[in-house]
Amino acid sequence: MEFNKKNIRTVMFLIVFAGVVLTLSQNMNILLAAFGSVCDLFTPVIIGLAFAFVLNIFMKIFEERLFVHLDKVRNKRLHWLVRPLSLIATIALVPLVISIVALVVVPEIMNLFVLLKNSLPSWLESVCTIIDNLLIRYDLDISMIQHIDIDWKTTIDRVFTSAVKGSETVVNTAIATMGGVLSFGSNMLIGFIIAIYVLAQKEKICAFCSSLTKAVFPKKVYDEVLRVTRMASDIFSKYILGQLTEAVVLSSLCFVGMLIFGFPQALVISVLVAVTALVPIVGAFIAAAVGAVLVLIQQGLVKALLFALFLTVLQQIEGNLIYPKVVGKTVGLPSILVLVSIVVGGNMSGVLGILLAVPTTALGYTLIKEFIAKRNKWKKN
Repeated sequence: MEFNKKNIRTVMFLIVFAGVVLTLSQNMNILLAAFGSVCDLFTPVIIGLAFAFVLNIFMKIFEERLFVHLDKVRNKRLHWLVRPLSLIATIALVPLVISIVALVVVPEIMNLFVLLKNSLPSWLESVCTIIDNLLIRYDLDISMIQHIDIDWKTTIDRVFTSAVKGSETVVNTAIATMGGVLSFGSNMLIGFIIAIYVLAQKEKICAFCSSLTKAVFPKKVYDEVLRVTRMASDIFSKYILGQLTEAVVLSSLCFVGMLIFGFPQALVISVLVAVTALVPIVGAFIAAAVGAVLVLIQQGLVKALLFALFLTVLQQIEGNLIYPKVVGKTVGLPSILVLVSIVVGGNMSGVLGILLAVPTTALGYTLIKEFIAKRNKWKKN
């Protein structure tokens, strides 16, 4: 290699780059702590941007479908109403959903706890009777079991009384940690306010960010950043809308089916199905397991197995027939990559990691496929 000015500059750059990477790797804990401090400082802003991105999906639906006729009226003074009306409708959507859950689902859950308290003693006694019959059938020594006399109702009452006393301790602990709760609540509130401002002026904010990127980076880099940003926005938007659509369709079908077949707690289990449907693959098993336990306690083992079979068939029909036609291939990931991304994302960031893992992996998967296609085309030429 000739030691001209260009090669020397390249070697110096590689040496500096290697030194920076080595320094960062040796001080990774300090770097992560600093990054965490910065994230904590901008937590309300990050939450606000996340809220704005999700709410923008619904605001675009209101603008393009519900209030689109205002853009076509002769009186041009009414055109400016499209944005504020869409923003108001989007903001009202959040308390509307919370109110529906609070007024409809919460009372059902409270009734479910009362029902569990009343039905557990008889259910446990029936289990003991089954065990006793099995021991008699197979001629086993049941002398010790026969002398055991458990008042299940009194036991359950004691358990619930202890739970109530324990809840008082939990309340006291919660009051002691009210500072953290208030901090979280204030961050969420400030983030929601920031989201409203971002949605109201999203075109100006996007134009400013685009102009800044164009001024800082070369045109080729700017075009690539713009392309990847649009691709990420498209993938995340389609994924969120697709998961929400799947959750609504699946929970509605589950509610109707449970009413037809006479399964108990149709509303509570359907809401559970809607919530767990937001988590790909894993959510279906969680909903089936919890729902089967609730049916088991109230109507026995046979009904529980029938419910598990019903929900499995329903999920297969919805996933293979309805979902692809209603939503389409939102992310285009192989199933194994979806599962791996959920596991890794959950281990890294808990519930948030699970929710963001699939679209993030889909973005990386798309970019890698584009890179492979370009390299293969370059090798052929």
